[in-house]
Amino acid sequence: MLPNFLLIGTAKGGTNALHNYLRAHPDIFMPETKELKFFSNEEVWSKGIDWYEGLFPEGYALRGEGSVQYTMYPNFPNVPQRIQDHIPEARFIYLMRDPVDRMRSQFRHLVAIGWEHEPIEKALVRDWPSLEPFRRPEEKALYIHYSMYAMQLEKYFEIFDRDRFLLLTSEALQYDRAATMRKVLSFLSLDPEWTAPVIEREFHKGADRSTLRNPELQAKIQKIPGYRALTRVTPQRVKRFFAPVIVRKTDPGEQAIEISDSFRTELEDLLRPDVAKLRGFMDTDFDGWGIA
Repeated sequence: MLPNFLLIGTAKGGTNALHNYLRAHPDIFMPETKELKFFSNEEVWSKGIDWYEGLFPEGYALRGEGSVQYTMYPNFPNVPQRIQDHIPEARFIYLMRDPVDRMRSQFRHLVAIGWEHEPIEKALVRDWPSLEPFRRPEEKALYIHYSMYAMQLEKYFEIFDRDRFLLLTSEALQYDRAATMRKVLSFLSLDPEWTAPVIEREFHKGADRSTLRNPELQAKIQKIPGYRALTRVTPQRVKRFFAPVIVRKTDPGEQAIEISDSFRTELEDLLRPDVAKLRGFMDTDFDGWGIA
């Protein structure tokens, strides 16, 4: 069996929470491991469609998976066409966060894992306006492009009809969760009044409050041949068991990464045309995060 819906992003936008809320539904199957990256990662793609299909059992009305790389153009440019080639009837859920806050959270994450070393004022704009793909995240993070949601969507709209997409904001999922989940369930043709037993949990809310105990050592380990392949097949329960050895909690002062008012204005100016275009795709009550 193949999935019939995909949670396509955005990174640092609350997809882990939505993945877990949906996974709790008795009529939905979603793999325990989020971020399968089948349509984006070349190594995973090379395993073939039969391998991917084998991950989804029969007996469920809906089968889904979530991978934020599916909206990381230009680094993964072939995703929409690959999806069209194999699951042309798929439906898509795209969860989008205030684009500047999303960039700051991504920066915080890359600093924590030892992939980002430049000041935030330089890092967040170093890839602008280039659309050249990176080889490794530490070389080019493409913060801005991952926050250009209209641009990401247009790559899909070239292939798929607009009515295949449910567009939501992370803020709505966080602060108006019940109403947002009703939209999700209705979009998936399920009873909108069903409530996930884990609906009150804040999945991965603390992810930005932790950092690697030894980023330099971890960076060396990640370069060992076969490391990434091993992490993809390691069960989540094993990863959770070893997590305290690898990461530690940070104190509030250490985790705070601020963006000055002037730099936020600069970023909003860069993002404004994309947000204005996004408003044309969204419901009329969408405020554009106050940017456009």
